[in-house]
Amino acid sequence: MWNRKKAKEMDKEYRYNLRLQIQSIYGGKCVRCGETDPDVLTLHPIYTGLPERGWQLYRELLQQPVLRQFYNLLCMNCVMIAKLEKMNYFTEKTNERTVSYREKKQKICQLYDNRCSKCNKQFPYWIFTIDHPNGDGGTERHNRKITGMFNLPYEELVVRLNSGELRLCCPNCNMNYRESSKWITLAMSRMDNE
Repeated sequence: MWNRKKAKEMDKEYRYNLRLQIQSIYGGKCVRCGETDPDVLTLHPIYTGLPERGWQLYRELLQQPVLRQFYNLLCMNCVMIAKLEKMNYFTEKTNERTVSYREKKQKICQLYDNRCSKCNKQFPYWIFTIDHPNGDGGTERHNRKITGMFNLPYEELVVRLNSGELRLCCPNCNMNYRESSKWITLAMSRMDNE
């Protein structure tokens, strides 16, 4: 008898193993910083306009090796840096609202010594994200009609960060919190047994 839940788990495991296989072809580490954690590594297009993610992309790269030259393997931190560089984030002239946002983000990050709450590494302020340990960030942003947690009032952010209700994370660690699930553990244990 067909079991929808079992089929869904097998599909997730297949996609994860496909992702690991592609990462292995690319050397298994970020080309910029050398990060090797498979849960935070992703393909990033070298040229604008190419598809960025998806297991279909991984399948195409396996079937058509000539496409591999158009992608790099980067960790989420380096993807964030690459995207900001492409946007001219550091040099573009901005409006008053954007400047205010950046100043608030910089001030909050400085309160925590520009350190990620999980890996304790220091990064430039612009790389940080706000993590919800209970995983309800999308719901809160939707309900409050905000695009990001740094758009909350400064005082509220500081109180919630100090209480542990929110965490200041680098993209790698934020991704790791999201990626930690049963099917990844299952896929890794099966790979170890092969």
